[in-house]
Amino acid sequence: AFENRVEQRNASNGALIWSRWFSEEHWGVADCPYATNGNAIFCDYVGPSPGTSKVYHAGRIAVEHAIALSLDDGHVEWDVPLESGPVPVWNRAAIPLIAGDTLFIGAANTPYVHAIDTKNGAVRWRVRAAGAVKSGIARKDGVVYFGDFRGYLWAVDERTGKVVGKSNAHTSFNVGWPVIAGRTLGIGSNTGAGLAVPLDEIRFSHALS
Repeated sequence: AFENRVEQRNASNGALIWSRWFSEEHWGVADCPYATNGNAIFCDYVGPSPGTSKVYHAGRIAVEHAIALSLDDGHVEWDVPLESGPVPVWNRAAIPLIAGDTLFIGAANTPYVHAIDTKNGAVRWRVRAAGAVKSGIARKDGVVYFGDFRGYLWAVDERTGKVVGKSNAHTSFNVGWPVIAGRTLGIGSNTGAGLAVPLDEIRFSHALS
């Protein structure tokens, strides 16, 4: 985090395999756990808005980026700027989800979830949520599920990005990894409560506020 770099090390003895250093304009490369498909690793970070140089302080407007690094040597395969928003006090986000050739990833400073092509970084779709999406993303039967920081649970068609359900759970969802067991979503909340919510309750709910 403080040296602003990503390393790959041998799991058995800790020996350094490669190290990729980022300029100080990149920030938060340690705030999101990386996901891998066996060829690259994927995550996000925030960079300065046009005309500014640094984004270290909470409240500054920063541009969310999704990034892919080669597993071979750590070189940047693609780096895609997304939306802009204020950096939160804690810029933490959950591990992204990879399904096939698609990366599903939220953001800590903007209320969006994205579906991104793992090969070239092309954004296939984006969905605007009610709040920042620090939570992880779960998937079943062609639908992805996630919670946002304002307390809503979402069901989104993984292929098209169409929102198929939105439920107000009245509890903020922070960093965490939801799981699906059968037809139930298990998810922790920012208020300390753990919820078990039927998938159909999310899919067929269309909260207006």
